[in-house]
Amino acid sequence: GDDDQSIYKFRGATIENILNFEKQYAGCRTIRLEQNYRSTGHILEAANALIGNNTERKGKTLWTNAGA
Repeated sequence: GDDDQSIYKFRGATIENILNFEKQYAGCRTIRLEQNYRSTGHILEAANALIGNNTERKGKTLWTNAGA
């Protein structure tokens, strides 16, 4: 799952299933999918700045080769 897109709290979903997954399942690893193919660098700078304010997330930085 993507902790930055966890939008179903109103339906009873919690982010803990993502944040605690590695603790609950020994031997697993996290693979961060940070490269973005749709947005420009300017959009991703704004997105990174905004979502960076969320303290209940795993760290990641979105980036692109799509230019400014």
